[in-house]
Amino acid sequence: MPGQGAPLHDKTYLKLTADLFAAIIAQVHQALEHGQVTMAQVQAAVNVDSFGNRFTPGAGTGQFKQLVTALVKKVYQESLDGIGR
Repeated sequence: MPGQGAPLHDKTYLKLTADLFAAIIAQVHQALEHGQVTMAQVQAAVNVDSFGNRFTPGAGTGQFKQLVTALVKKVYQESLDGIGR
């Protein structure tokens, strides 16, 4: 699709995205297992900064941090879904 960035020729970006999702899921679950139960505590416990530059090289990390915040929130919500029912 024109205007959506450079064409992809391999699965590098796909693997990077899957690795990011896996890291976020693992870190959210680990935070919850260690008793960090509020959204703020869980958000603070997740650190995937090492992925940031690979997603947005030379463009800063603002959009990347917004993405991570949203993903952590979704994983947190899904992890707690059904608790107390």
